[in-house]
Amino acid sequence: MHWVPASPNVRQAWNGVSWAVSAEFFFYLLAPFIIAGLSRLSSKQLINMAAGLYFTHLAIGLFAFHKNIEWLIDFMQYHPIARMPEFIYGIVSAIFILRGARARLPLLTNLLLFLPLLFYYRVSRDSLNAVLMIDLGVPAFIAMTVYGAIGDLTRQSLQGDWEVLEKIGKSSYALYMTHALWLGAMTWAMHELDIDISPMSAAYLFLISSLILSILVTQYIEIPSRKRILEMGSRIMKK
Repeated sequence: MHWVPASPNVRQAWNGVSWAVSAEFFFYLLAPFIIAGLSRLSSKQLINMAAGLYFTHLAIGLFAFHKNIEWLIDFMQYHPIARMPEFIYGIVSAIFILRGARARLPLLTNLLLFLPLLFYYRVSRDSLNAVLMIDLGVPAFIAMTVYGAIGDLTRQSLQGDWEVLEKIGKSSYALYMTHALWLGAMTWAMHELDIDISPMSAAYLFLISSLILSILVTQYIEIPSRKRILEMGSRIMKK
């Protein structure tokens, strides 16, 4: 039901962000076929295909918002098929790395690639186009992903002044899956306890506590669960 357009009451029931897990499940079901197909393309064909997907996705999103077609807006934001291009960009990046590409932008330059997205949010916060925001963020996320992947392969990971980012990144999945629930719990507690603090202070409190919670969930739930699942899979394979 997470894949049915215009059904937010089902798609985002209980933990609203879990719709993305459903989309990822869809991606991984198709991953072997997509990887096999893309691997047969030349580098030039891969670039042309990715660029075509990017501008097609952007054009459909702009059209949907301009015409205010609600079901299409919902589809472009949440449906796995509409979000598939982002998955494909990652596969294309991986193929280039496997083919020997080692060029990566400096980390500061990668971060600067987020400026168009931040600028758009600043000037259009009252009438945001979610699909445009997705597409504005794509170049920056691709650059960051490539930066990290090549760093791992060349043993030039985010050490030193950026090591904290790497450690936080390892808890990013837990942060994503818990932040909405934690926001609800924190808002309820502050209301019940009649805690009155400034919005900025509340934001900082939420950010810090969310990071702490995600690290704890990663350390004491995610990692042990992953280890048990791998052990179960190993035992099954041996039988």
